[in-house]
Order: sequence, then structure tokens, then C-alpha cells
Amino acid sequence: MKILHTADWHLGQRFCDRSRQEEHQAFLNWLLLLMEQERPDALIVAGDIFDTGSPPSKAQSLYYNFLVKCQGLCKNIIITGGNHDSPSTLEAPRTLLQALNIQVVGSVFEDLNKQIIPVYSSEDAVIGAVGAVPFLRDRDIRNAVAGEENSERVARIKAGIKAHYEAITELLLPYKEKGLPILCTGHLFAAGVSPSDSEREIHIGNLGNVTADSFPADLDYVALGHIHKPQVVGKKEHIRYSGSPIPLSFSERKDKKQVLIVNFEDGQLATITPHQVPCYRQLKRIKGDVEKVKQLLLSFPDTLSDGQLTTWAEIIVQVDRYHPSLDADVRNWAAGKALEILAVRLEYLQQAQSLNEQLAQNKNLEDLSVQEVFEKRLDSKGLEGEARSNIQHTFNELLDWMRERD
Repeated sequence: MKILHTADWHLGQRFCDRSRQEEHQAFLNWLLLLMEQERPDALIVAGDIFDTGSPPSKAQSLYYNFLVKCQGLCKNIIITGGNHDSPSTLEAPRTLLQALNIQVVGSVFEDLNKQIIPVYSSEDAVIGAVGAVPFLRDRDIRNAVAGEENSERVARIKAGIKAHYEAITELLLPYKEKGLPILCTGHLFAAGVSPSDSEREIHIGNLGNVTADSFPADLDYVALGHIHKPQVVGKKEHIRYSGSPIPLSFSERKDKKQVLIVNFEDGQLATITPHQVPCYRQLKRIKGDVEKVKQLLLSFPDTLSDGQLTTWAEIIVQVDRYHPSLDADVRNWAAGKALEILAVRLEYLQQAQSLNEQLAQNKNLEDLSVQEVFEKRLDSKGLEGEARSNIQHTFNELLDWMRERD
């Protein structure tokens, strides 16, 4: 059995109010070519297909057009929901997609058997099975207890995640007893991995501190999503994040994006082969004092390489005081160059303390995420330790509730 593991597409994402449509289209075209070349038995997309719960029509068109073009290239397609996805949006066409052998699991089902998906060969023989586990929301794994401490909440969440995977694996064991490989998906934050700026906090994964031991040893492979940098969990080669196919923040600009081809032979994991995704648009962060930034911009190429989209740049200028004309100066230095400046930020050499002083370092409040503003507020109040953890948890629960309501 051969599977293709990918995740975190974030279709419909807007980056500093710019559309990623061209990059996503280029990635999906490349993925179709890879599928034609590799002919995987199953395509697994482990969450965050869309960037928001109400994706724009163009993003939905990309998604459904891709699924149509997959017909004839891949017998089985398994899609699970992430924390950015709306379960109802993903599952609305579920019955229709099942007719095309596309299985969608947007949220945990009351009957866990519905999350067990057999994988069929081109001759319609069962060659493996997947436990399709989406992003686990608090209500899926834990009953709230009034007055519980943060440490108790953490233990309940961690135990709930582990118990869910044990229950799913128990339902997969009949396939393993027949000598077939069994897999699970997941969309969570595992201990020890390296996140990027674009990964919004998800309180279940972070507080639960999920480890490699949370996944039963009987599983032959665990296909994870949520972390955008490709990596292995807990030195267990069979537990992996494929990462996102395009950089979703400037902090990911140096990441080598990839998808994974996973081969099984005689019911056992045989090989895991990364395939690097071409970078269609460079994200560049230019940082330094005024003179250094000026020289770097003036020396930037005037033309694009073949097949490349315009470079997007974030400029960080280190200053000791406010320069009212600096934004205009920076853009003048970049005029005629093969890059578009998305943001010009000032980094003051003297550390700010109050919330207002911290926000003053950014040109626009819109440059900060909701989480970043809240973290700065906590910093300004000097909150640390257990008190900080408790209020962060409450804030994240509120954000989750708002996203689900929307």
C-alpha cells in the first residue's frame, strides 16, 4: 500500500490582505502531477484544508476542482478537519463525495466505527485501514469540572486524547490481524515540535502536551497536521507532520515544504519519502538599521526568475527613535525591484514595557494577531506562572467557541 500524506493547505488564506490563490493553484497542479507519477493508493489530508470556517468561493472552487481531477489518479481520498475548518462546511457534501470514494471526517462521530475507513486497491481488495481522527475539540474528549486547577485540566485533556486514539486503534486491530497496515490521522500539537508564527494556539494540544506515547504502538503510521514545519514526533519515524505546502508566515520563509509518500510492504512500514514542494513565491524578511536596509533593497534584483511570482517582503528597521518618513523612504528604495513590500515595521532598540508602548512599535494594530495582542496585554500586567496559564486557557476556549459559532 502506498499513501500520500499532506496537510495544512489553508486554502483561502489572505497574507497581509493579499490572496494566496496563485500559490495554492500552483501547488495543487504540482500535486496532481506527483500523484500521476507515484499513483498512491490513498491521499490523506490531515486537517486545515481551509484557512477559515467560511472559506471564500474561490478557495472552495480550488478544493472541489482538485478532487474532481484526482479521479483516476488515486482510488482513496481521506480528508479530516482541522482547527481552522468548519466541520459542517467540510461535511456538507459528504454523501456526494462518498460516491467518488472521497471520505470526509470533519468532527468526531458518535459512532467511532464511522471513522474507520478501509483502503481499497485498484482491484477493490482491502489493503489497509485508516482511523480518520480530526481536530479533537474539548467537548470530544473531556467533561468540564467546575473549579478544577490548570494541572488537573491538563491531565484530563491528555488522558482524553490518549483514550480516543486507543479506542480508534481497537477498532482497527481486526485489519492488523489480517496482516494489513493500520494508520491514524491527527490534527494537534505534539510535545517537542517546532511551531511557527502562523500556527494559532489550540488549547487542547498545547495544554495536553501530547507525546509520541499517546499513540498506540500497534499503529503503523500516524499522519499529523497542524504544525507547518515537516518533522518527526518523539524520534518515532512513523509519527510525522507533513507540514504545510506553502509558507504561511514570514517565520516559515526558510522551511523546505514537502509532502510524504509512505510505502507499506507485507503489512509493515517500508519507506517514507519526502517530495519537496516547489517554492513559487519567496517570502523575505529584510532586517537591519536604516543604512543596511537601504543597501539590501537597492541591490535586490529587478526581474523575476522563470515561473516565480513576485517576492513578498517584510522590512524590519532597527531604530532608536521614530522616523515619520521611513515607510515612504523604504518603499522608494524598493521601487522597480522584483518584490512587493507587505509591511514596514520599526524595531526600537530600547525595549518597550507598557501595552501602548508595545503596540506603538507596530505601524498598524492589524499587523498583530488576536493572540499576540492578548500576550502583550499579559506581559504588560506582569502575569506569569499558573495565573497566566489559567487565563490563557480561558481566552483560548473563548476563541474556539467564537470560531465554532461563526
